[in-house]
Amino acid sequence: MNAALLITKNIIESRYYHHEGHSRDERLDIKVTWDESDLRKYLNNEFYAKFDDADKSRIVLTTNKNQDNQFFGITGGKDTKDYVFILSLDEYVRYFCDEISKQQLANKDYDGLCEIKYYPSRRKAKYGDKFSGMWLRSPGYYDFHAVYVNANGCIKAGGDRFNRIYGIRPAIWLRMEDK
Repeated sequence: MNAALLITKNIIESRYYHHEGHSRDERLDIKVTWDESDLRKYLNNEFYAKFDDADKSRIVLTTNKNQDNQFFGITGGKDTKDYVFILSLDEYVRYFCDEISKQQLANKDYDGLCEIKYYPSRRKAKYGDKFSGMWLRSPGYYDFHAVYVNANGCIKAGGDRFNRIYGIRPAIWLRMEDK
């Protein structure tokens, strides 16, 4: 199949990774993986519904491997079939990082904040006219964290709680038309 991965250049909106755990009355240690997250449900339902039928016919239903966090061994959850998704930590490194960052990840070379320390400007993304952080679908240090990239383009492999709001950069695999 002839398909191309498309990801938004910038952040298109900001959202919670999961709705539970962002109220003072709710537990903040809800264990959620990408396959169970509200963000995944939103992207594959409400967001996907915004495409017209012609575009939907070209969007490939993709099997996403949701790997464990390689730094901490936190489970990535079940593999999923998604029309729309956000990148995993490994995918983000593959598509947006240079060899220095890839080496840091391979060697598990991170500081106490679980950062991939060297970060070129191409890893930054804007929301409106300001650089902003964005979610990745990989699990963080705890079962109730997800990895994110901060406004400076620094990958936070330890992640942050689901009760934080970060940007999303949806991705799709688009079937190319035969010529």
